[in-house]
Amino acid sequence: MAGLGRARFAAARATALGATRSLAERQAEELLTVLGLAFETQVPVGRWVVDFMLTDSRTVIEVQGTYWHEKPAAKIRDARKRAFLECLGYRMIELRTDRTAFWWSELCGLSNAGQGYIFPSTI
Repeated sequence: MAGLGRARFAAARATALGATRSLAERQAEELLTVLGLAFETQVPVGRWVVDFMLTDSRTVIEVQGTYWHEKPAAKIRDARKRAFLECLGYRMIELRTDRTAFWWSELCGLSNAGQGYIFPSTI
């Protein structure tokens, strides 16, 4: 991080992360697309990088892998990130990988496109 400010470092990290997204993040992207939601991926917000930002609302979506995000240090970091985003007026939705069966219902309220759609069981 030498020579880079935190915001510039977050932007550089977001660019690098775009090429290495997890399977769960790719599945979430597919779901957001099916719902017809306009979004950006790997968006820097201050020192943080969010997985998805809905472009027509102040909503961010984070895909949380159970293995990493259940660790004590990750829980503290996630709480700080949530607090920071909420102070800026963002709503944060967490999509946990151990609850993929519920992603549809968690996101369906963000779009009318999901009403009555039967989502494939592949996610």
